Amino acid sequence: MVHLDLLIIDDFGIKRLEGQQQNDFEQIIDDRYHKKSLILSSQLAVADWYGIFSNEMLVEACLDRIINLLFFYSDTFNPNLSTSTPRNSFSFFILSNLSS
Repeated sequence: MVHLDLLIIDDFGIKRLEGQQQNDFEQIIDDRYHKKSLILSSQLAVADWYGIFSNEMLVEACLDRIINLLFFYSDTFNPNLSTSTPRNSFSFFILSNLSS
């Protein structure tokens, strides 16, 4: 999946990630970080993502990369979005490698 310019993950969090699935998801997020674009939609508030993972460190790593990129590019998409907006108010992310 690393070679794809855009990856779309729809309805993330419908099922709990088990075992290796958690590591695989974190690796996908990590591989795309500042390199390729990702659209990720979820009906869960970000605060509820902790229930999807059994490993809190993996969910923190994923959220750190996602929120970092979201805020890094937020001025491009919405100049009125403040970095003080609570994390749990998002359920749709567009992460883009705008430099390519």
